[in-house]
Amino acid sequence: MNVTEDPLGNCMNMPAESAELLFPIAYESFELRPDSGGPGRYRGGLGAVFKVRYLSDGLLSMESARTLQGSPGVNGGEFSDVQRQTKIYGDGTSEVIGGLDEAGGWKSPLLSNVPFTHGETFMFESTGGGGWGKPLDRDIEAVLDDVLDEYITFNTAYDVYGVVIDKDAKTIDLEATEVRRSKLRAA
Repeated sequence: MNVTEDPLGNCMNMPAESAELLFPIAYESFELRPDSGGPGRYRGGLGAVFKVRYLSDGLLSMESARTLQGSPGVNGGEFSDVQRQTKIYGDGTSEVIGGLDEAGGWKSPLLSNVPFTHGETFMFESTGGGGWGKPLDRDIEAVLDDVLDEYITFNTAYDVYGVVIDKDAKTIDLEATEVRRSKLRAA
């Protein structure tokens, strides 16, 4: 299951059309976030990338968690990616305002009255679920399907799952995959 709501909190996915009628905002995206689910024999569900552009000046208040460590995996499964809150300025530059930035610096994800001006965008990258079982035990055809569905990237298929995929033909190189997985298991 991908992009699920938290039934225990005050979280909801308001339809974009309703939000845009009620507030001076425009949805830029609400899409699956590749590589956000924890690797495993059974990959964790994906999180989302959510972007909202402000059509007037406004304030943002939001609480988030899982910004230092993603959702844990079990039985050898790995953690999911972390959550992150980002402010994108009108000129396209961006700043992480909650969670880990690219340099590993962390900012509190408890946001209160963060100012946004007309044309600025708020981006929220949600975490996914943790993986179950060891990633190298995942069926190689399932890994290929994940790449073709854009759930995981080619790099993750290679680096984490040990599956070598021909990017042009979009097929698995079985011999190279066997060698790659042997090397990863030995490491």
